[in-house]
Amino acid sequence: RGPTLSKYSMLALPLYKPLQHRPSICRRKQARQSTITRAMSINSNSNAAKFEQVKDMYSKNKASAFPDVPDMSCEEVASVVLQGKGSSEPLIIIDTRTQEEQQVSMLPGPVLTKEEFEQKQEEFMHHKVVCYCTIGMRSGLFAKRLREQGFSAYNLDGSILGWTHHNYPLLEKDRRTETRRVHVYGKQWALQAEGYESVAFQVPLLRLAYGFVLQQAQSIARPVWNAFQTGPQQDAQK
Repeated sequence: RGPTLSKYSMLALPLYKPLQHRPSICRRKQARQSTITRAMSINSNSNAAKFEQVKDMYSKNKASAFPDVPDMSCEEVASVVLQGKGSSEPLIIIDTRTQEEQQVSMLPGPVLTKEEFEQKQEEFMHHKVVCYCTIGMRSGLFAKRLREQGFSAYNLDGSILGWTHHNYPLLEKDRRTETRRVHVYGKQWALQAEGYESVAFQVPLLRLAYGFVLQQAQSIARPVWNAFQTGPQQDAQK
């Protein structure tokens, strides 16, 4: 009979298994690197898929609601507001979103809210007016109305979500502090690029829709009311 092994030596046996029966350090490193590569590929594909979804949603909105409104790409706008390249016409950017959305972030550059623009819109008749919202629907409708009034109006292709997919900066409402947060309607609209944080609406979408319809009605009624007010004044001067 061979030598017997104590219970302590039996416990120690696994420590002396041949190295070929264990995964090598090299294999473990390769496995980790493969996992990291797959994760990076998934993130990249996810980012590309979200950008494709943004472009698809924008194209469908444009075809159905404002097919004749010309686009301006994010690259074109960035070349003016970020790189200081000249434009054939002075450029003004209109944020057509709600105040709640604007509190989170806005585009850099010469940006006005829709209300600020409407208060002095005659001053911008010879400007190139670029409108944006979350994904381009509201801004496209606003640009359509401006073109009917004679403005050189464009819609920002992909709007603020498209802007994030070019990794361009956003600013807080104070117009000085850079941020990576962007406001969206809800989870299904959280299509911002990797590295940006989505902030969803805190009010029900039905209330938001009501506010949007009310804004449109006020925008249409305001010029009529202004004309009604100036009419009696002109008659009095005569």
